[in-house]
Amino acid sequence: MLGGMNRIMKTLFETVTLGNLKLKNRFVRSGTLLIGDADNGIISSRLHHTHQVLAEGGVGLIITGMISVMEQGSANFSMVRADLPEFIFELSKTTDIVHRYGCKIIAQLCHCGLKSHSIHQIPYGPNAIHDGRGILREEMRLVRKSFANAARKCKAVGVDGVQIHSAHGYLIS
Repeated sequence: MLGGMNRIMKTLFETVTLGNLKLKNRFVRSGTLLIGDADNGIISSRLHHTHQVLAEGGVGLIITGMISVMEQGSANFSMVRADLPEFIFELSKTTDIVHRYGCKIIAQLCHCGLKSHSIHQIPYGPNAIHDGRGILREEMRLVRKSFANAARKCKAVGVDGVQIHSAHGYLIS
């Protein structure tokens, strides 16, 4: 039994390559939206600290919590928003912190669709259910452009990859 446990532990601490991404070990912090990730859409110092603790503790890869690609796609006001001017500067700080410890970071991009909470418009999705409405063709183009813009910003500050959140009944799912 002990020999099997040693093999498992050895495997967990070995490097692994996922596509072009080489990780120092197999410990991955899955994408998790934390309360207090953002102050009105801007990455908070609390979130910087959380990522530092994870990276300093030896995690090989951090997948961020949901980052909304646009205001209309946010679940709440404590969700990071890629469309804000401060996003690039704050994500750059996060990326630098994580990389300082040899950890990689993947940004999880999302649009919450019918589960969005915006003070400016009624949420939209593929159809008009759950107190929402169906998405219009021009809105589809705007959402697609917002995902692309968010991914470009992530790449510009050295994020190691992006993950498209497509579960839980959000817009892409």
